[in-house]
Amino acid sequence: MEIYTTKDVARILGISTRRVRALTRSRKLGRKMGRDYLYQASDIENMRTRKVGRPKTEGSQGI
Repeated sequence: MEIYTTKDVARILGISTRRVRALTRSRKLGRKMGRDYLYQASDIENMRTRKVGRPKTEGSQGI
């Protein structure tokens, strides 16, 4: 099991370290253990494949 730092995760995902910590606090990424944030490869992969934005509704086919 490989463990990553906040800085590593930010670089891999292309986001700021502040955003990584915010995602951790909202329990969408990694976990906080004591004073440290810990991230596994599976956490990072789940964030990479996550779809961004609001899901489309059936009626929003476009005009």
